[in-house]
Amino acid sequence: MAFSIKKTLPELLSVKRGDGNIQCLHGIRTVCTVALYVTHKYMAILLIPYSNRIYLAQISHQPLSMMLRAFINYVHSFLLLSGVLTAYNTCQEIKKNGYIDWKRRYLARFIRLTPALMSLVVFYAYIWEHLGNGPMWNKVVKRNADLCKVSMWRNMLYFQNFYPFEEMCATHTHQLALDMQLSLVAPLLVYLLFLSQGWGILMLATLQVISVALRYYVSVQNKLSPLLYNGITLSANSKRGSGEKYPHFGFFGTAAKVFKFIQSLPTSVGDKFHPLYPGEVRLARSQHKAFYIVQVQRLSQLFRTANMTYDFPSHQVTPYMFGVGLGYLLHKTDRKIYIPKYLVYGGWLSATYLIYLSFFSMSEVVSSEYQYDAVKMSLYYALSPVALSLALCWVILACATRNGGRGEQPLLFPHFLWAWFFFILDEQTTYLGSVRFLCKPCGVVEVHVLDEAIQQGPEGWLKYILCWRGLTIFSKISYSVYLTQFLGFFYNVGTTRTSQEFTAFTSVVNLLEFIFVLLISTITTLLFDLPMQEVKNFLMKSRYDVLIF
Repeated sequence: MAFSIKKTLPELLSVKRGDGNIQCLHGIRTVCTVALYVTHKYMAILLIPYSNRIYLAQISHQPLSMMLRAFINYVHSFLLLSGVLTAYNTCQEIKKNGYIDWKRRYLARFIRLTPALMSLVVFYAYIWEHLGNGPMWNKVVKRNADLCKVSMWRNMLYFQNFYPFEEMCATHTHQLALDMQLSLVAPLLVYLLFLSQGWGILMLATLQVISVALRYYVSVQNKLSPLLYNGITLSANSKRGSGEKYPHFGFFGTAAKVFKFIQSLPTSVGDKFHPLYPGEVRLARSQHKAFYIVQVQRLSQLFRTANMTYDFPSHQVTPYMFGVGLGYLLHKTDRKIYIPKYLVYGGWLSATYLIYLSFFSMSEVVSSEYQYDAVKMSLYYALSPVALSLALCWVILACATRNGGRGEQPLLFPHFLWAWFFFILDEQTTYLGSVRFLCKPCGVVEVHVLDEAIQQGPEGWLKYILCWRGLTIFSKISYSVYLTQFLGFFYNVGTTRTSQEFTAFTSVVNLLEFIFVLLISTITTLLFDLPMQEVKNFLMKSRYDVLIF
């Protein structure tokens, strides 16, 4: 019955809570999915030949563009959510069984994610390139198809992030590799927390310090940038932006002499303004055992950042470890923590400020006159995941422990609109009467919960929004949206035959494209995602692990 549409469709539309289902995570995941969708869409439209690119550049210089430039924050958010759920569900398993079934847990994780991913990369490799044509079709579609034919097996085994970013099939799936690799370590940390809470906390703190130090050191040494700024190099294999490729060098001699020759390349080929970096020099051995081929390939700053830090789990472990710690805390306290009112207000103010810092503390990069500062950029890269993780941990903790304004009953959107409208007008009598009238036939929202929201004020509405029924349903297809969105993006780019005019809204929000992505994502969820969740739950012999990304 796992693959029956009669079972999967009602499950998709259901908002019933399961044991261990932290309802507000649905809303956070949906917000991050939509934000990442818009960011990826913006990256794709940069390939379209707009006739008014000056206007596009002017729009990108607005401070609000930091919401797109700091796209790495959305990836960190997903990693934190995954850490929370993995730790919380592992704790539930230990509490129920007294041990962790390692083999079944890892196998269930693999089965849960792989079928949908496999269908995507196979489609990329053998079907997608035959469904259209256009001036840029070979650049964006055929190139991806060729890469997937060679390297899609890496995606299926979840270690594509250890290979160069420019050689990766479906590059956006690198997050799945990070998540899978970190999920292998998380149960060990949770088990250590159960054995010795003190040693477990010390281990989490140590991993955090190491990760922060690695991000800073690698970034400052290699002049990397996690932010898109004016002047950042985007294209690979080019010299100083001119498109000139570096030559291959043939070299006779021992391996030691070849290594010494490679060390001299930064001064003989590069210069102090465009030095060579690790990963830009590749060594190949010919059929003649004493003859080596040295290839110099200049990578953009964006690709170097991806290859040297963005794809490494040791560098991206910060949000995941925060999530593991929070998941353990929620289990240990049974999500029953009393926080004094003044600390609640202080927590929300602090979380708001930390989110602001994680996005806008480097807002000077939007300026066309910005000059890259390696130390300042590296400090941002090292500390912004910490700030964002602390803020999201507070949001989750406050909502999950009923310090966000209400319980975790799902909310229908019309009810929210009516309630908010009357709340603003301060007509509480009319408000309560309207809500009672609206809620009586459906029985979804309890009146006493809405009464409580009036007493608590606007801060209580965040919980309403995060637990809204629409966000809960959308979060169930978020994995498929994440996988399939580039099908729509690259198809439109590849089939574009004439120059277009850029507009701030319609160019980024293509309604037909969004409907297409939603349709394909829903089909993928019904055919692969939800059935695989049933298979996973059968393997784990439980029903509590229902919200894994």
